[in-house]
Amino acid sequence: MQKTLIIVAFVAMCIAQWFIPFNTILHQETILSEGRLFKLRTEPIDPSDPFRGKYITLRFAEDEVAVTDPQAWQDHEYMYITLADSAGYGRVSRASLYEQEGDDCIKVRISYVYEGNPGAVVFEYPFERFYLEESKASAAERLYWESRSDSTQQVYAVIRVRNGQAALENVMINERPIADIVRALNEKPE
Repeated sequence: MQKTLIIVAFVAMCIAQWFIPFNTILHQETILSEGRLFKLRTEPIDPSDPFRGKYITLRFAEDEVAVTDPQAWQDHEYMYITLADSAGYGRVSRASLYEQEGDDCIKVRISYVYEGNPGAVVFEYPFERFYLEESKASAAERLYWESRSDSTQQVYAVIRVRNGQAALENVMINERPIADIVRALNEKPE
């Protein structure tokens, strides 16, 4: 009897260990496949974290919103922004402390509230890192930096938004995925 109970508990634990990551992956894939597409302009910044592998850290051009009453935002950790398409790029059209409906709203973390006239709330998107396979990371970092310092280059993140959740799909330079550009550079003979 006790041996059967231990086996059942072990099987349940194994199922739970697989269910949680599977559910997380499924949730992100659903956002990527069914979410509304937005492009967000980026600004340069790019570290390397030895514990997490290689990635590009993204800083977005639009990461703050003007508010009329900054003190109302002080005691909150999260807010909701509504994106609108403006000339092909996502722009913050509205901010709220309360959950919003629709596939154009994202839950973001409040990082700082500027008090003053006018006040502003600085926020962080739920995605700030774009991970790459190790062999492409250094070249991608260099390419990303060079592209951000060249004002003729269009560098942006492609995101998908669904039911208040967002997922980072790709980082693009002049309409091409950064991984494809790095692959093409690596294939060129020197």
